[in-house]
Amino acid sequence: MERFTKYQPIIVLGVYFVLTHVLYGASYNAGMVTDFSGLIQKLEEGRAIDVLNSFGFPSIQPILNLVYFLQYSLFGLSPLSWYLLFSSLFILNAWMIFLFAFRLSQTYKMPNPFPLAFCSGLLFLSLPYQSEVMVWKVSLSYHLIVLFILFLLYYFLEWAQNPSKNLWWFIQSSYFLALLTFELSYTFPFIVLLLFLALPKSAKGGHTFPSFIKKMWTPLFIQLTAYLLATRLVLGTWIGHYGASVHLGADPFYTIGNFFRYFFKYIFLGRFLSPEWKDWSFQSFSDPKLLILILLFSLITGIYFLFKWKRLKSNHQLSILMLGLFLVALLPVVTLFFNSLLFIENDRYGYLASVFFSIGLVSLLFSFHPVLRYSLLLAFMAVCLWFTWKTNSFWQESTKVYQSLLDKFDFDQYDHVFILNLPDNLNGATLFRDYSGQDRALTDALKYVAGNTPKTQIHEIVQFNLTSYKDKVKVEYPDSNQIKVNFQQYGNWWWRRGLGATNYENDWYKFENKGMHYLLYLKDIPDNSVFIYQDEFDWKIAR
Repeated sequence: MERFTKYQPIIVLGVYFVLTHVLYGASYNAGMVTDFSGLIQKLEEGRAIDVLNSFGFPSIQPILNLVYFLQYSLFGLSPLSWYLLFSSLFILNAWMIFLFAFRLSQTYKMPNPFPLAFCSGLLFLSLPYQSEVMVWKVSLSYHLIVLFILFLLYYFLEWAQNPSKNLWWFIQSSYFLALLTFELSYTFPFIVLLLFLALPKSAKGGHTFPSFIKKMWTPLFIQLTAYLLATRLVLGTWIGHYGASVHLGADPFYTIGNFFRYFFKYIFLGRFLSPEWKDWSFQSFSDPKLLILILLFSLITGIYFLFKWKRLKSNHQLSILMLGLFLVALLPVVTLFFNSLLFIENDRYGYLASVFFSIGLVSLLFSFHPVLRYSLLLAFMAVCLWFTWKTNSFWQESTKVYQSLLDKFDFDQYDHVFILNLPDNLNGATLFRDYSGQDRALTDALKYVAGNTPKTQIHEIVQFNLTSYKDKVKVEYPDSNQIKVNFQQYGNWWWRRGLGATNYENDWYKFENKGMHYLLYLKDIPDNSVFIYQDEFDWKIAR
């Protein structure tokens, strides 16, 4: 059985360290946007004891909130410290993938486990869908839970081969902490169940399936059940965060379609196709007839490989196992909205699944001739790195706009400030967005991120998506009680509260969305008010 040389793990860690900082170093100050201001508000107004109730967040996550509390207490809003926390966890996750994949390769008696394991971690770091978790500073939960699960899987393989009480207690207690971190922990009992079933007999340490269920799986499942019961008692719902109605109330065809959408998204890098091809591809999985055909084909193929399991090459066995774990890892998120329109947004949902995708794809490629293997792998990684650079450029550009608008907001001499076009996102990299229904995205960003509590009342009339910081609007005045705001280029549309803007009115004005422009009918505008609009990195006064 091949083992590490003395310095191999350290060298691998060093390579992952360099690659991560080359890819993301320029985005170190990005990601302190949208939900981040709400997080900082809770941390500022809360006390240490509030870690236990997750600062009022609708989920039982004291471990996650303890890390947030310590980070903010020690380093405040220092962008570099937040970047170092997130990048360090990202690197550790890749390194744990390397260790786990190496152990799996040994388990399946593959001839060269080191290059397979090394490339698995490298691919994980290179995937362009990691930027949301790496950059957005409210995605700490994804880093932590993936680290927990990888540790658990690594030591589960050790326990399976060499059972011991100490390892059993370590796994059970670690899973308890994982449950107190994030909802993706729900997947672990099912991941480990599938993993045990697929392990070669020589790697099971004499465990039979009934003994595994009794000794390892049942205690894990009891913990999960107890956590769900506690969530129900404390929060009044079986599932925290988004709630049971969101996670369990999706249309079955939509849910099944999402499994295929995620697979297509990763294997073909579907999010980076042209808009026409991307829309056609992802929408194809909404056709019930086509979906049933694809599902039947997938089931028949799966049954065929199960019957052929013992005759398959070890690389193919590992690839099929990783595909199964990829699907299991998606279970908590597959009912949630699959965003294919923009870049970046909701890519975090696939972060855990990307662990198994990386190992599975590399394992499959390693079944080919070395020349073909490395040619395909390098080509795929080169494309991934290009798209990662592209998504990071969106974060960098959006951050320049975001920080500049915060720095240049100087309108406290007015009692009311009406904003005609507040940027919601730049190609999926969020700027100012508020899901609370109170339209406080800019107000809270000024107060909690910029440290500049506005003295004026800010009215966010409507948001819009940027495709570049150069995107322009033109403000016109059809009459004294009407304002017309026009996009000066294609590719933008009007947003409000995270969705496409619809017509609405209040005591001050009536808003009508007309597509490329909107009309604002003024009603009772208070004295000492000003209307402003965003223009590149600055605000301009409209009237």
